[in-house]
Amino acid sequence: MPRRQRSIQTSREGRLSLAIASYRNNPKQSVRALAAAYDVPKSTLQTRLHGVQPRSEILSTRRKLSPIEEQSLVQWILDLDRRGFSPHIIDVRRMADTLLAARGQDPPPQPVSKN
Repeated sequence: MPRRQRSIQTSREGRLSLAIASYRNNPKQSVRALAAAYDVPKSTLQTRLHGVQPRSEILSTRRKLSPIEEQSLVQWILDLDRRGFSPHIIDVRRMADTLLAARGQDPPPQPVSKN
């Protein structure tokens, strides 16, 4: 996602959070008036008030690696690059599998594949 679009999305999420907080403080307010006041889509505000999470939060729970594990994988790749070695895809997959195995889950998670 481009940087400008990401900042717009972040701003919109912030306005949605403020609108939800305002509604929770005073439930007699109309959703339409809140949506207009905070410049957010009425349908999105209504959906969030009914408990539906944003897509970004839902998708993050479907990922195999946590953000910290992803960051350590990126650091490992950059470290290899600084040393003059370019890691092959199979090496990155093996490292990701090693990170998953280090969690100690029972049963162990499926190995990393494409995507």
